[in-house]
Amino acid sequence: MSWWRDAWGHRGIRSLGLAWFLSVLATLSLGVAGAVYAYGAGGAPLVAYLGIASTVPGAVLTPVLLGMTHRGRADRVLRRTTMLRAVLAACAVLAEQAGQAPVLVVSLVGLAVALGSSFRPTQALLLPWLARTPRELTAANVAATVSENTAALAGPALTGLALLWVAPGGVVVAATVLLVATAAVLLRVGAPDRMAAGPGGEEGARELVGEAVRGGRALAAVAPPAGVVVLAFAQTFLRGALSVLLVVLALETLGLGESAVGWLTAALGAGGLAGAVVSARALRLSRLGRCFVVGVLLWAVGAALLAGAPGLAAALVALAVAGTGNALEDASMFTLLPRQLGTRATAGGLGALELVVLAGVGTGSLAAPLLVDVLDVRATLLVIGGVLAVAALGYAAAFTALDRAVPPPSPDVELLRGLPAFSVLPVVVVEDLAEALKVEHFRPGQAVVAEGGPGDRFRVVREGHAEVTVHGHPRRTLGPGDGFGEIALLRDIPRTASVTATTDLTTLSLAREVFLDALATTSASRTRAESVAAATMADDPEPGG
Repeated sequence: MSWWRDAWGHRGIRSLGLAWFLSVLATLSLGVAGAVYAYGAGGAPLVAYLGIASTVPGAVLTPVLLGMTHRGRADRVLRRTTMLRAVLAACAVLAEQAGQAPVLVVSLVGLAVALGSSFRPTQALLLPWLARTPRELTAANVAATVSENTAALAGPALTGLALLWVAPGGVVVAATVLLVATAAVLLRVGAPDRMAAGPGGEEGARELVGEAVRGGRALAAVAPPAGVVVLAFAQTFLRGALSVLLVVLALETLGLGESAVGWLTAALGAGGLAGAVVSARALRLSRLGRCFVVGVLLWAVGAALLAGAPGLAAALVALAVAGTGNALEDASMFTLLPRQLGTRATAGGLGALELVVLAGVGTGSLAAPLLVDVLDVRATLLVIGGVLAVAALGYAAAFTALDRAVPPPSPDVELLRGLPAFSVLPVVVVEDLAEALKVEHFRPGQAVVAEGGPGDRFRVVREGHAEVTVHGHPRRTLGPGDGFGEIALLRDIPRTASVTATTDLTTLSLAREVFLDALATTSASRTRAESVAAATMADDPEPGG
């Protein structure tokens, strides 16, 4: 599978995907073990409190954590958050063993779960700085969906088996180990220092609030009026309602045993794996918006099928359809938003999105019992699914317009990516460089640069040919895709050669500061540029050298 090679051939993306898988496993284990402990220690009210403790802190802290990525690299923020989760889980075990109040134990577990909500948006923030091409970025988000749904399928099953032999505290210990392992894997994820920017101190705190507000406004401007916000809330409202409706459907409407609830939940994960395969084939930068709408629609279709399901098999199929939609929706959304919001607003926008998601899940879970009292469970599914379908169809035109507005790939981006020093740069950096390019035209015989002159720009040939001379002696001919001028910029010396157009010549040039800033993004980029410069100087020795 080419998408698998694109995503997992990059060490940083591969490590981030593995860390996400381990994090989801740990989060699910904590949630299930915490619910079992809470029910045994305080009944349904303590289980309800766990639900609040697992969501409300995440809604508050996720935007803050994402905003902190402007003061420190996102990979460092992610590692520290993961280790904090491990410490909280370990403290919950110690508190339980010491006979502390159950509400304290549940609070610690809930906070460890809640902090996990920042992982996926932080991952979406990181990936454009790790991926080197748009294709690799799309494949990385598909792979993240595979990781999530594999963990969603395996996690509940493994936790259920573990609880047959050990107490909930033992499962929390295992989750703690998983979180430590997650942090260790994240050590292999190295984001460039350049992605961390922003002031500190009091000014930084004010700027943090400003970034969150700007991010929220930018998110609301995607597919107006507020298409992502409305559809994300509506879809997660259905998901939150399902957490209640599945229990009622399985135990009362279909008359199945308690184990059926676990099978129905796992069906979402199984459908997600199928959806990842669909995403790998369907996702393109020019149709991300439409894929997002289709994913939301599949949730509505799944709800309608579930409403009419006569038995377990039909219910499993219905939930697999919804899971397929979830995978398609997530992969497209987390690829679309960083590109639509831009580098500066992405962190705030993803933080605002997490607020929308948590609000949707919470509101849906609270509304479901009230709706079931007024309607029955099947009618409730039809109503919620119907509203979701109407919303998705209503925004289809806006997301289609979003796709049509995506510019075709710039040949200049591919030209830059073909240079050794730029081929290892993150996709966002190369695209920023393409916007900074200056187009220059030269006639045959016209000097492009003169030996001994100042080194102010790096150039790459777009069209035509030019001759390189050193002390008047010809050295080589430059053609489309060849770059020149890096020696003077890297070593802060005068030009070491002259370049003269031999045909009508078009070059793309970057200012010295822009060129050097780009190379500073990764050590590999700077090393490759230095190697090219050293090889060129070895081929152009001083006379008599």
